[in-house]
Amino acid sequence: SGVDIRLDSKFLTGASFPQKTSVSLHLMNASLAHALDVLLSQPIGGVELGYGVEDGIVVISTREQANRLVMTRTYDVRDMIAPLGTPGREEGIDRLIRFLRNSVDTETWIDEGGTTGRIAESHGRLIITQTWQSHQKIARWLDMLHEIGWNVAAPPPSVPATSGPSTVPRSGT
Repeated sequence: SGVDIRLDSKFLTGASFPQKTSVSLHLMNASLAHALDVLLSQPIGGVELGYGVEDGIVVISTREQANRLVMTRTYDVRDMIAPLGTPGREEGIDRLIRFLRNSVDTETWIDEGGTTGRIAESHGRLIITQTWQSHQKIARWLDMLHEIGWNVAAPPPSVPATSGPSTVPRSGT
């Protein structure tokens, strides 16, 4: 994939991760993100692992530490919400935020009792702090909502979160 990958030796050593552990994985036509999701879905050497992105480098660490690797991104949702000063605008924004919290890694949002995710709106943009994997899911949901022309004045789609868009990034994402 041409992506730099670093093992977080500090946290892996602290978790008693074996220095030499052999793993193999055979996938075809899979993105790096999907391969890492599959590879790290089960404990390796007795340690639950995860990954995140830090300074453009994929970092493999303990799952707990990887979940702390968050980034903040801004998403333009002006076409999905009412203009400033419009009655019901705040309720619509709240509806969109609730929809995302209920659709993407529900257990991670700080306002829902999690330890990772934050979401706020400013001038028609959502400012979201979340893990790299969660941002991929958020982008998919927002792309889908943009494509169907959804806005907060209309009822939200009744699509269960488990049947949502793929969590595997498109190439170039």
